[in-house]
Amino acid sequence: LAEMYGPFPSRAAAERYCDAVLDLFKLRRCHEDLQPYPEHPGCVYGEMKKCIEPCKQACTHEQYAAEAAAIKAFFDTRGESMLSQIAADRER
Repeated sequence: LAEMYGPFPSRAAAERYCDAVLDLFKLRRCHEDLQPYPEHPGCVYGEMKKCIEPCKQACTHEQYAAEAAAIKAFFDTRGESMLSQIAADRER
């Protein structure tokens, strides 16, 4: 089930926002068909540690779902969820 967020003043603004959010989280942003297997060569985003590489089976379904849930929480709380996590990490 998809959720929609916005409005954005333009498509370019929405794409810039999406790129910025994907820089904060590690969901895949490549556009290839996803048929995971351990020998998959991966992509540049995995090489840069900007993706948890589901194509290479480097994460479980649960880990990927948790990353997706973190993005949803980020949107739903207007970033407050990330600030709370940063504060909690700082306290440790």
